[in-house]
Parts: sequence; C-alpha cells; structure tokens
Amino acid sequence: MERGQPALQLSLDLVMQENYGTSLAAHAGTGDWESALLGRTLGHDGDFVHGMFQEPVINCDGNFNQGNEFPHFATNGTIPPAAFRSMLWLGAVTANMVNQLVFVLGPETPFELQSVVSAWAAEILELAPSLYGEFGLVDAMLATVVSAEPAVTLRSLRVRAWSENAGCVHLVAVNANTSTPSRFVLALAGSGGALAGVSEAQRLFEARYTVPLVPSNGSATWRMTDWIGPGQTNVYRLGTNCSEGTAFSAASLQSDVATATARGAGV
Repeated sequence: MERGQPALQLSLDLVMQENYGTSLAAHAGTGDWESALLGRTLGHDGDFVHGMFQEPVINCDGNFNQGNEFPHFATNGTIPPAAFRSMLWLGAVTANMVNQLVFVLGPETPFELQSVVSAWAAEILELAPSLYGEFGLVDAMLATVVSAEPAVTLRSLRVRAWSENAGCVHLVAVNANTSTPSRFVLALAGSGGALAGVSEAQRLFEARYTVPLVPSNGSATWRMTDWIGPGQTNVYRLGTNCSEGTAFSAASLQSDVATATARGAGV
C-alpha cells in the first residue's frame, strides 16, 4: 500500500545547479534576456539561475570530466587547476553562487584539483563578509567592463563586486578566454559615500600589488585598469574597512568542526 508524505515533514528548499561543462565558455553565460533573444547556449551558470533572483543556490562543477579544451594543459586528462579555479569563480560572478559542491572521486580527481578547491575555499572564507553581505548592501557597487585589449577578449571577461560596507568592496574578474591575456578597463559605480577616499585596489591571493582607482563622472564612480591572464581570475580588495573574514576564519571553522565532532562522540 502506498503511503503519502507526512503532513508535518520538514524539507530544505535549497536549489543546486549542476553544470559539468568542461570549458570556461560553458560557465560564462549571464542569463540576461538579451542573450536569450539572441539564442544563448544552455549550460551557462547564469542561464541556469535566470529568474531566481535572491534564491539560495549551490553550484556544482564537474572536475572529473575531460577537459577537451585544454589537451596541452591537462592534468591526468582533466581540467587544468587554474581553469578549474576560474570555473568555480564564474559561478559566483555570473550567478552569485558562492556555495560550491565539489566531488573528490579518488584518482579521477587529481591532487592538483583538490588543492585548487582547498585554496578556493580559503579565498571564500576571507571574502565571506562581503559575499554574504547584508541585503541591499552587498550589491551596492556595480562593476562593468568598459574596454579590453585585444578586442577578442572583451566578450570573455566577467566581473562582479560585493560590498561588506561603505568602506569595503571585493571585486572579482574572470577571463573565460583560455588562450589570450587581456588588458581591461573596469567602471565601478556606487552610492551613499561608498569608498570615499579610496584611491587604489589591492590584488589578493596569487599576486600582491595595487592599481589606481581614477575618479570618473562624479564622486561615486571610478575606473581601474589591469591585466589578466588567459583562463585566469583576479581578486581585488577596495577600501580599508574590511573585516577580512575574521568571523568566518578557517581557525574558527576548524574549532566548530572539532566541537561538533566532540559532541557527536559524547565528549
């Protein structure tokens, strides 16, 4: 005899998107209506969450698939580490999916890719106060690509900014072109005194340098210029009032896990 679902059953409505495309182009769609009218290719991260504004979404990339776009860079026939990092960031940049589910399938997931996931998780922990910022504040800064050289890279650049507060913005740029570096110009527009007095953006993680923020068309609009490698991701910090993930630090996470484990063991 079939039984129905219990009337008081609890459920967790948390949507996960699966995109196992092995090229960065397969993750670089933004899901905007204009692209839909032009006939976008299904499988882009932004397309999968189109129409689900502010919906909590987990991203799931296929690191175990063959990276046919990268035969000369392949690690055991899989996606190269730098491209896989960019693939993870594209989910966040194009669809605000900062939560990730990544499979580790023994020898099918080489150590190089496992290291990328660990490093990416550390980056997310540092940027967490911005990535999980307050509603109405987290998107207070709009980043757009103004120009890129060579021109072929313009359509391959994806950028997004997240704000922790008026004095702290984190910016991420991804180059989905896996063969050509790009010299790009970004426009940043904010409001409410955002980044007042800030004159530079600091590159984080793989590199530590600063690029000037040049005021443009008002006190809350800036431009910045930098280089990005093929298939690479640049992460920047703008402002000095960043908590740098102190409430989300790896140490506190390890402490929480240890506490939970001890409780489970009855310690």
